[in-house]
Amino acid sequence: MKINNKITFNKETHDPFIDALKGFSILFVIINHALPLYLKQDVFYNLWGGLGVPIFLLLQTYHYFKRGLNNLKPFNTIAFVKKMLVPYIFAELVIVLIKGLWEKDIIGVLKFAFLNGGVGPGNHYIWIFLQFVILLPLCAKLFTKLKGIWVPLVMILFSEALEILCSYIQPDPRIYNFLFFRYFFLIYLGYTWAVEGIFINYKRFLLSIFSIVCILVLEYGNTNFSPFIFDTVRKTNHWVCYFYVAFLFPFILKWVYESTGKVIKRILEFCGKESWCIFCTQIIVFELLHPGMFTFIQSVLLRNLLYFVSAILLSLIPAIVLSHIKKIRKK
Repeated sequence: MKINNKITFNKETHDPFIDALKGFSILFVIINHALPLYLKQDVFYNLWGGLGVPIFLLLQTYHYFKRGLNNLKPFNTIAFVKKMLVPYIFAELVIVLIKGLWEKDIIGVLKFAFLNGGVGPGNHYIWIFLQFVILLPLCAKLFTKLKGIWVPLVMILFSEALEILCSYIQPDPRIYNFLFFRYFFLIYLGYTWAVEGIFINYKRFLLSIFSIVCILVLEYGNTNFSPFIFDTVRKTNHWVCYFYVAFLFPFILKWVYESTGKVIKRILEFCGKESWCIFCTQIIVFELLHPGMFTFIQSVLLRNLLYFVSAILLSLIPAIVLSHIKKIRKK
């Protein structure tokens, strides 16, 4: 992989940095669920750790478009069911079984999970993923008809129309959480990754700075920009915030990746390769584990630290064990 003012992925063979990007992303997701809210605000979390899901969606879009608009790869339903849906359903059933036995109401817990699209933090992601599966071919047809500046312009107009629509209809937060609306503009940005690679120039740098300002204003300010920006608890998931994660932030992650030793590189790449296993595991961990279990520790700092470390280790250990088992079977 080459890097100066441009990151070019290897489209023909395996690219370790794609694994690393997925590794960063899944670690961001875990840290996001483990950190207390007050600490997230203190460390400007939305400028780095809150970008896990957008990176995953950018990579999903990149992989769809990387062979060009005339050579799009059809969605592999069998692979999706085997690699994603089955592990996700298994994780949900584990939660239902444990909570159901604990609450002595398995049917009630199962009904709640079914009506809410699942339980556990991040349970919305698989439904966003599937909506992108539907949207990507539609956007591909749009991109073949549009030229030049019209491509980003139309995508911005669509994204802004969704912001205004939500501002007026005020969808139920639970429903909004499962909709693609707040991520739609990432399809265009992921498309640019596939067509042009990730590069930074004066214009893209300024757009990235614009997004950073938007993130800070939306996260820490008290101004309501409705109807142009839908006022939701997910304050920084808006199209104006995504230039940074698509243009500048990958170079920051690339620098971190290149600056670390072999051990850290291997950890990041491993987490990327096993990201879905880790994701499904963390749904179980954060649904069943909570800071209240550590009240026997008087120090709030130590209590939060133990919860943080325990949650991360419990999220990673099953993937490590399963990976080791796979290696043994291959021998």
